[in-house]
Amino acid sequence: MTPVKFLGKTQAEARAKAEAELGQDLTIVATRSIRKEGIAGMLGGGGVEITVLAPAKEPAKTILPQTRDASRPFAPRVYDRETPKVTSSDPLASLRAEVRTEIRAMKTAIAKPAESPTELLEEVAAMRKLIEMMTTAEDSKKGPYASLFRSTGIEGIAAQAVSKAIPMKTDEDSSASEIFRDALADVVRVTSSPISNNKKKVVSLVGPSGVGKTTTAAKLAAHASMELDMSVLLVTCDTFRVGAVEQLQRYADLMDVDFAVASSSEELSRIIGSSTADFVVVDTSGQFDGKINATEVSLKDAPLGGRERHVLLCMPAQIRMVDAAKVVRRFKAVKATALCITKLDETTAPAGIVHGAVAADLPLSVLCFGPRVPEDIGHATTGAVLEQLVPNKKAGVKKAS
Repeated sequence: MTPVKFLGKTQAEARAKAEAELGQDLTIVATRSIRKEGIAGMLGGGGVEITVLAPAKEPAKTILPQTRDASRPFAPRVYDRETPKVTSSDPLASLRAEVRTEIRAMKTAIAKPAESPTELLEEVAAMRKLIEMMTTAEDSKKGPYASLFRSTGIEGIAAQAVSKAIPMKTDEDSSASEIFRDALADVVRVTSSPISNNKKKVVSLVGPSGVGKTTTAAKLAAHASMELDMSVLLVTCDTFRVGAVEQLQRYADLMDVDFAVASSSEELSRIIGSSTADFVVVDTSGQFDGKINATEVSLKDAPLGGRERHVLLCMPAQIRMVDAAKVVRRFKAVKATALCITKLDETTAPAGIVHGAVAADLPLSVLCFGPRVPEDIGHATTGAVLEQLVPNKKAGVKKAS
């Protein structure tokens, strides 16, 4: 299979072009945003380039006449229609499919001599992790901690990491739940949240669409303004989602804090550099359209005015291990400093806490467990994390206050 590139204004348009030429049975192995330079910096444009692989066409098969089975007097298609399609019961089927996708991506990277060796190494590392998931996913379903892994939903390399943290010899007086909690505490690191003190900061929230970044931005701003008595600026870069600007502006009006919209990287830098606010919160889009990209919202090169830089990668509490790894790869350019786990109120098995921590190799900073502003947000302390994963009647979630 030969990789073929297609260009469109959006990913959907590029895919439509690919399907028109190669058919719908194709695989997208790479996606990147491109920007075309115009005349004197004007009349430029951008788009999305996708690299696809189309399956090789199989040679036509010669159909030989067959004798009819007396026990099946009707045409074969009748029996095919009446026979239900058997789906695979293999719990690792999705992992194998993911490994195949990574192999295709790596083949594409090898076929491009101009690609950076670092990108190829990252593809190899990603495939290695997936293979480890296939070989160790079943290990956590055995032994005295099997029910705890099942109830928390922890899987893949995250389950492997927790299993390794469980000591071979344990105190006979300690219950399996206590030992499991200790192992989780070793795997999931925590760090102070941006609203734990009143130092000047710029906080950028990044992550997939629908994860709750806008509501989290409002919660952080509310606590900085009302609890820490800091001057606050809310900035949105999300000009892609319908109603996103109006939603955050409404929060800013209710809290009586400054508000700004950045529609380009230059505008974002200008807004942050010229602001005198103590606490700046940047809400970003889950999709980067070429005007604001992942590197720029990382605030790496922005003039922060002496403020601390915080970039929180947001993930939902119910995210699977495979999906957490995809999110980390997609947003690797933002150079996140910590994790924010959202939507804890929407699941009873918040395995995403562990999946995100292992996939990103970052500490947890913020926990969000509801839509209320500013109440439903908390510091990601070890006690709060363990209470969410393996509840203990004596433990409690430390909410921001």
